[in-house]
Amino acid sequence: MFDAGFAAFVLAAGALVLAPGPDTVLVLSAGAAGGQRAGALAALGVSTGVLVHTGLVAVGVAALLAASPAAFAALKLCGGAYLCWLGARTLAGGGSLGGESEVSRPYVTGVTTNVLNPKVAVFFLAFLPQFVDGGAATNVPVLGATYAVLTAAYLGAVGATAGRARSLFDDHATALRVLSGAALLALGLGVLAEAAATTFTPVATI
Repeated sequence: MFDAGFAAFVLAAGALVLAPGPDTVLVLSAGAAGGQRAGALAALGVSTGVLVHTGLVAVGVAALLAASPAAFAALKLCGGAYLCWLGARTLAGGGSLGGESEVSRPYVTGVTTNVLNPKVAVFFLAFLPQFVDGGAATNVPVLGATYAVLTAAYLGAVGATAGRARSLFDDHATALRVLSGAALLALGLGVLAEAAATTFTPVATI
């Protein structure tokens, strides 16, 4: 398992983890709003979501979702709607992603955001099997756990950096809230638009 193939997996996974996305926006928002602990909790939540997707791949549920357009579209719509709700709540000022009054919320939000992202499910379905040694399904949890550790390390650093820089945002709290909420809302609308286009695309007839 721990051979050239595993090294290739680590390099590929590392490059993918560094790519910005909804998880990065979430962790940055949590760290800046709630401090280092909130950022770390959000990062751990995202990593937990990675483990959930790994489990789905291991038992074949992700394959079922990919094979069922209706199930995939439903999950995609749920994920997009959740991101839109999170963005709107943040814009309204009632959805602090890292409020100190409830420091456990960033973790739950991190898990939910990652688990409800259908692209992550399909990505793991397509990505992990390429590095499974000899087709052994028992290797999937190892690969998924490795990806989760890389995710936690990188996003944890992102959240901690945002937390240490929190004082820099104190004078621009409203602007940060608006930017974070708008970013999450835009991401959610993008997912919904893509899901709607996929769901309602007419089938050509000959």
